[in-house]
Amino acid sequence: MADGKEWKCQVIILEHNFKRIKSNSRRGTKCWECNSERDYNCRDPFNFTHFPLVDCDRKSAHNTYLQSYSVCRKIVHRVNGEAHVERSCAWEQAYDNNRPCSSARSTSYSTVEHCSTCNTDACNDGLVIKPGFSSLPMTLMAYLGAKYI
Repeated sequence: MADGKEWKCQVIILEHNFKRIKSNSRRGTKCWECNSERDYNCRDPFNFTHFPLVDCDRKSAHNTYLQSYSVCRKIVHRVNGEAHVERSCAWEQAYDNNRPCSSARSTSYSTVEHCSTCNTDACNDGLVIKPGFSSLPMTLMAYLGAKYI
């Protein structure tokens, strides 16, 4: 059976994760929006200092067609052998099989090499972070606090 310190540690971890989930559901997803055909800084490696984050949900509020939840999208395509990167907001329908990457199609002059979506702020920068990574420091602090206090 868990002693008082272990119980307190578990409560702190659960409380932290609940607050994180609650805060993410209250606010809109913010994504990078740019196209390397117009601005070289949009290419990989991404220089995000040149671009503001766009609130995708605020953007969709102006368009009644976009009545689904927002995600960030990154598309890499080749045009005449040269890689181009597009970062943007996209929308997924919970009840629809059409995914945001389904609109990224190859044409006679452009080939899609990569398309991915994610649903956390600024996640379309190209860096890969495992889900839940931000919980690690808090979990470690709670564990050490319970063990040594």
